Amino acid sequence: MTSGRRFRVGLAAVTAVGLAVRLVYVLAVKGNEAPRGDALIFFLQGHQLATGHGLVNAALLAFKGISRPVADHPPLFTYYLALLDRLGIRTFLGARLGVAVMGTGTIAVVGLVGRRVAGPRAGLLAAAIAAVSPLVWVNDGQILSESMTMLCVAAAVLFAYRFWDRPDWRTAALFGAACGVAALVRAEVLLMAPAIAIPLVIGMRSLTPRRRLELLAVAGVAGAVVFSPWVIRNSLALEHPVPLGTAQDIALENTNCESTYYGPLLGWWDQKCASSPSLTLDQSEQAPKQRDRAFRFIDHHLTRVPVVLLARAGRLWGVFRPMQTVDLMRDEGRERAVGLAGLATLYCMIPLGVAGAAVLRRRRVPISPLVAPVLVATLSAMLAFGNPRYRASADIVVVVLAAAALEWFWTERIAARRGARLAAAQDACATDARLGAGPESSLRDEHSVSEGLH
Repeated sequence: MTSGRRFRVGLAAVTAVGLAVRLVYVLAVKGNEAPRGDALIFFLQGHQLATGHGLVNAALLAFKGISRPVADHPPLFTYYLALLDRLGIRTFLGARLGVAVMGTGTIAVVGLVGRRVAGPRAGLLAAAIAAVSPLVWVNDGQILSESMTMLCVAAAVLFAYRFWDRPDWRTAALFGAACGVAALVRAEVLLMAPAIAIPLVIGMRSLTPRRRLELLAVAGVAGAVVFSPWVIRNSLALEHPVPLGTAQDIALENTNCESTYYGPLLGWWDQKCASSPSLTLDQSEQAPKQRDRAFRFIDHHLTRVPVVLLARAGRLWGVFRPMQTVDLMRDEGRERAVGLAGLATLYCMIPLGVAGAAVLRRRRVPISPLVAPVLVATLSAMLAFGNPRYRASADIVVVVLAAAALEWFWTERIAARRGARLAAAQDACATDARLGAGPESSLRDEHSVSEGLH
């Protein structure tokens, strides 16, 4: 069996194990439990889209009978749920199973990224970590867009390395389009595209500056073309232009108030901060008011802003009030035991991820595709609040970095053992020579031992 075939068989086996893990979580733990918060909104909105209502305010339609267009979430995940609904999958359990199956694809893509940056062994290690890590499968058991975000970000990273390996118009366009697709799941992922592409293009020293700019432009245009239907739809469906949507304005209002700056919810959000939803205005009309209210509060508490930003980042990475954050996540349907398991895994993954970045850097592997999602996730949390599920795009690349570190540790250990065995064999040959063995015989023995070790 060739090495390529061994990798494919191993990756398929690991992916199957990952699917089994997700099915066990969904069937044995989540079941047909009613989703909460954003998950319930996504589920209702997917059903409403499938039944011809379009992208509307799910709560207003479901509870008030009022149909009003919204732009608080990019549409791709909602369209996926609508597809499931059209296929007859209309229960909470069915939606979770559909998300779990989709999320399983992330395992395979992560394995391909790991192979590209650190070899087949690292690829299988990365896939194995993604298969069993609660940081990954917890998202695949929810009805939330983070599962699709992980898949799309992993695909964008894979296309980024293909762009680096073969820099031409086609690979540039594929990378840009992949980033555009990912942004149709979570808008802030748009920031990831330049954070990846610019360092990559700068590093393409064999190309002329003009050629680099052309490729950068191709990637940007491809991403814009893919993302543009969402921008056009928002400009037509709502009263005022909201190119990226209105989620950031809603978050601004909910996260900049007394309780999230000074109270027990420091670095989090508080529904009590929000103004009452309007039954007559759409989100684009409410957004300026939400934004103004948030900025007025920020202006009056500027000295507190650095503390709040650090608290948000700290919550995201589990270093500020981690136990409280685990408990707060129960409101979104994440079990406390799962949250604690994820926190423990995170503490293991962070040092491995840092080590993996150092290993790849030393091997001259470009790391901007793996570092950019971490930076974007952290920045997004600092501008909104420190919800651990906002770390999804970062978690998936940290898996790859951790696998690169583990592969390096394994390789170094094998090399050290071989070196020790060779040194012992050479010492034995030298001892034989001193005891009277002929020099030619000793050299032959040493040569044969060395060949046997390799």
